[in-house]
Amino acid sequence: MFLLKIILLFFRLYIESGRINKELENYLNGVQIRAYSQIFNDIQKESLENLKIWISPQSSYAIFNSVENKNLMVNKPSPIRSLKARKNEIELKNLRDCNIRDSVARIRHMFWLENEVKKGIVTEITSAEKLEQIQKEDPNFKMKSFYSISAVGKNAAIVHYSTNQGDNSTLTLDKVYLLDAGGNYLDCTSDITRTHFYGDPPSDIKDAYTKVLQGSINLASIVFPTGVYGRELDVLARSALWKDGLDYGHGTGHGIGYFLSVHENPPRTSYSSRSSDDEFFEPGMIQSDEPGYYEDGYYGIRLETAIETVKADTPFNFRNKVYLKFNALNFVPFEKNLINECLLTNEQVDWLNKYNEETRNHILPRLEKFPEIKEYLLMKTEPFKYSHTYSHCSSNQLNRSSVDFNSKNLLLIYVLSLILSLIFFLILS
Repeated sequence: MFLLKIILLFFRLYIESGRINKELENYLNGVQIRAYSQIFNDIQKESLENLKIWISPQSSYAIFNSVENKNLMVNKPSPIRSLKARKNEIELKNLRDCNIRDSVARIRHMFWLENEVKKGIVTEITSAEKLEQIQKEDPNFKMKSFYSISAVGKNAAIVHYSTNQGDNSTLTLDKVYLLDAGGNYLDCTSDITRTHFYGDPPSDIKDAYTKVLQGSINLASIVFPTGVYGRELDVLARSALWKDGLDYGHGTGHGIGYFLSVHENPPRTSYSSRSSDDEFFEPGMIQSDEPGYYEDGYYGIRLETAIETVKADTPFNFRNKVYLKFNALNFVPFEKNLINECLLTNEQVDWLNKYNEETRNHILPRLEKFPEIKEYLLMKTEPFKYSHTYSHCSSNQLNRSSVDFNSKNLLLIYVLSLILSLIFFLILS
């Protein structure tokens, strides 16, 4: 106990007064609590006493400048940051259950929207407020994890649209609706984005949504060895868009905290990230999978699902490497009427059907009090078929096949003509 007391003398918490209640103060018994502004004087004083000061590269310039003797400064990423990114088994167990509960709240909200939007009275703000009202039914819910991005039509094209400062548009049947929202629960921090269309969507929006979905699936289904960074996987989420000369101007994934910051690094998935403090994926890391596409002044699409990094079972282990994959934590259906099934590969259909099956397995048992929502979820998670089995897709496939066939015939005729020409040449000579 005496040794513990000595160790605790060296722990300080710098925080604004009034942000710690009595209960937390008692819990932190032995930790020195000081005013946030005091940290600059303390760092300056202790650096003059030839004490090494560890300053994270993410620290502010004011903190960096407080170190008088720069020769004694350790400027490396904080080890606490790395430990925090790798959730332990208790945290992971809680995160999985908590994200499922948050998914239930989101699906209940989706069902409410499907019925209310037709009345023409739901606005961006009332929609976000309704979701929070449902989330608050969970005793572990404490607050939103960030200000919800509830955006209709052209507002959805603004990546970080501020709902409270926007025009509070009304949800309609002829415009995209994007909702990026989450909650801070005692046992997790959640962050989910889904994009909806309540009427008959234009083909350009439907195709763009499908390409964003393809990117999300490509990232979610990858198996990769340890030592891989997020920047090396980012292309998977963008490839379907890149094929059409499309892209989005934000990262594909950010780390997510545990009843803490909704944006927490590491990990980070962005091909533009070249930071020296980037870390490769390891089991226990939680991040978002959130590709998107935005047409300024028209619409925006983003699909965000929290994923957990886990070990993958592979038939082989080349040079004894450990292989990893991602498991979904959120189970909220993607918008069926925005998916162009003709664009999906068989592998993407398999992943989507498995995700929908898992959604049913996780969510249906928690909807016993809401039989009408159970029926709604079953409808939203009906299996997809391979594209060649749809008549409206197979006609396109046949057209492509006939082009390939004709091309092969032309090549064959060309080769035969060369052979005949050679025979005639030999005979005449």
